[in-house]
Amino acid sequence: TLPVVAYAQSEPETLRRVFRQGLRLSTAISYPFFIGAAVAAPVFVPLFFGPDWSNSILTVQLMMLMGVRSATASFTGAVIRGAGRPASQAALTALGLVLALVSLPLVARFGLPAIVGALLAKGLITWVVGAFVLKQIIGYSVSGQLTVGWPSLAASALMWAAAVAALQMLGGHASPWLTLLAVAGVGAFAYALALALIAPALTSRFLGILNRLLRKSPA
Repeated sequence: TLPVVAYAQSEPETLRRVFRQGLRLSTAISYPFFIGAAVAAPVFVPLFFGPDWSNSILTVQLMMLMGVRSATASFTGAVIRGAGRPASQAALTALGLVLALVSLPLVARFGLPAIVGALLAKGLITWVVGAFVLKQIIGYSVSGQLTVGWPSLAASALMWAAAVAALQMLGGHASPWLTLLAVAGVGAFAYALALALIAPALTSRFLGILNRLLRKSPA
């Protein structure tokens, strides 16, 4: 993103198009991954790390939600730097640092989930502030930035419901490995179907990119 934006920084319409298309593809991949991982955390955390780590399930789920935010915030940062405004990105980083220094001591006594929750809240604040900064740089509206990934988010919400239902049906009745595979399979199918219905153009574009990547791979 950064080199493409740097090359086209004198063309605002190109910048907006690159941002919109790139963010849609980014959210199409990352939203289902992180939300699906949050759903499957009760299975894979004790499976991979042992039953002693079961108390960390909530922390892992909150960290996965941080990943949802990072899918767009990191993209925003690349556009800001590529547009020749590194000072603006440094200011956003400094804001996040100040928020962390203020909030973390206040919530530390409540445990690790509270700390991760505070970091998530900090990230959401800097994300919104970054949206206003990006509007000033390339003229992309704040509301557009906050809603550009809505097809992927809506499809991920349907995937979440299907995965939770599968987890409740299989939990305790099948081996952890079988449960994990089933939840992942049901979630992937539900997401692909939902995205194809909600955003067929985005699905077609994503499949076209995937097809080109597979054709370039060595046999």
